[in-house]
Parts: sequence; C-alpha cells; structure tokens
Amino acid sequence: MFSSSVSAQVPPAGPLTLAGIELPEGRQLRSDFGGGEPVGWVTVEPLPEDRLTELVRRLAGAFAETGLWPVAVEGLAGEYARPWLEGEFGEVDDRVLAADAVLTEAAADLMPDAGEDWEPSARYRGLADPVSGPDLTADELEPILLNEQGGGLLLVPAQRPGDLLKRLGWIGATNYDRNGEPLSAVLRSWEDRFGAVLTGLGFDTLAVQVPRRPSSDEQLRRLVGEHYVWCPDIIDQGLPPADYLAQLRTADGWAFWWD
Repeated sequence: MFSSSVSAQVPPAGPLTLAGIELPEGRQLRSDFGGGEPVGWVTVEPLPEDRLTELVRRLAGAFAETGLWPVAVEGLAGEYARPWLEGEFGEVDDRVLAADAVLTEAAADLMPDAGEDWEPSARYRGLADPVSGPDLTADELEPILLNEQGGGLLLVPAQRPGDLLKRLGWIGATNYDRNGEPLSAVLRSWEDRFGAVLTGLGFDTLAVQVPRRPSSDEQLRRLVGEHYVWCPDIIDQGLPPADYLAQLRTADGWAFWWD
C-alpha cells in the first residue's frame, strides 16, 4: 500500500523539480476556509495523456519521499478551470471516522428520501470482507478520467491516497453532504481491503484503480451496497443492481459521480 510519513508542504507555483522529476508550470490551490492556506498544487493546463501517466507513476513511486500524492484531474463539462483554477474547495477535515459508521449513516439518510425508488437489492449489508493479494505498484497505475478530456496533474500533501479528499477540501459530493472525512474514511477502507488507489478526480467525479475484489455473490452484494449508499447516482442514474454486481466481478477500476 502506498504511504508516506513525510509532513509535506504544498509546492510553490511555477515549474519545479520534485524528487528529481521535472514538472510543468503549476499553481497552488487555496480554499476560502482555514485562512487561505494552500491545500494542493495543480498544473495550469491539461497535459498529454502519455505525459500525465508518466508523471503520475513516477510521482507515486516517489510518494514515500515527497508526501505528495499525485492524481489525474479533469474539470466540469470540459472546463478545466472548475474547480481547479476557481478555488472551489471546502474546509480541510481533520476528523477520523470509521467506514462502517459512515456507510451506516449514509444508508439511514438515504432510505427516507428514496421512497418507491429505493433499491432493496442494493441496500447496505455491512462491509465486504477483505481480499488478500498484491497491491498495485507505481508502474501499474493508470490514471482514470471519466469525461474523456485532457487531464491535469494534482499534488496534495497526504499520508496515504485515501486521505487526499479530506486534505484538499474536495466538495464534489456536496449534494449528498459527503465531503471531507466521510469520503476519505471509505477510500481508506477500500485501500485496506482491496488495495484500491485514487487515480482520477473531477469536479464531482472520482475513480479508483482496484487490484483485488470479492469473488462470491454474497460479498459482491455487500460491495454493491457500499457503493450505492456512498454514491447513489451510480445505480439510480446508472446500472440496475444486478448488472452493477456483474460489472464489479471483473472491473479493475471503480468510477463514481454525484449530480
């Protein structure tokens, strides 16, 4: 699993060299909260796909040294500026929550609003069991972007990839009140159980790469429930639960969006 004990600072604006890796021009990201301290660094323009992939892999390989996790990012509806150049970020969240508690609360919040649209076959059944096996290496990372547009490079100080959302103040799931630590808590749990790694982020989208996944129907049903209460739109506006389960059986990546 990727981790770093380094207490990193956000890099300065401009082109720079990090752990011997030359980076293109970038700028600091600042939130309107917390005194305007920088929360991340992003390239000012999208990068060619092969260059972006190269940088993500090399920087992930240097993560233990730098304490800066790299993610490919895209903007809203083809506009790279939002949120990356517009400062659309919330508060840094220092809480530490348990994934099961987050998902249990999310399920309770979802049921009264779902009404006749509630999907009982996708209900939360508790956490799926961990799956043993190798973790991803830096050279295996494949940045995942959902909107098929050019992506930029984001760097955020974090001790592990799952903490990036809470350290950045990402507000992509605002419509479901799932910002900060509630999102990171679940990502960390998926890291621990399935080796899942955050590799792509947008205005209201995110993607993780997954080297291990459940194989039995019962454990896959549990995983469907986790995904559904965490991000209802993947089923309410996407695949029926049975089709989603079939997709999870072989998927090497999971994609989420919040409208």
